[in-house]
Amino acid sequence: MNPFEQADAFLTDQFGHDVPMSLATGRGDEVSVRVVDCYYEHGKLFVTSHSQSLKARQIAENPKVAV
Repeated sequence: MNPFEQADAFLTDQFGHDVPMSLATGRGDEVSVRVVDCYYEHGKLFVTSHSQSLKARQIAENPKVAV
């Protein structure tokens, strides 16, 4: 197994189901951190949200986030 496959297998094992995770977003010099439901599948991390929520608007303005 190559390093990418090992990392993917680890992430699938740890996050391949509904897990709470902290998500940090920024607007100007203000940072917001909140707990969101996440799910990892096929190399992508999915986060539940509504398109008009504050976090979604912050991500649209500044897509640099941290989990």
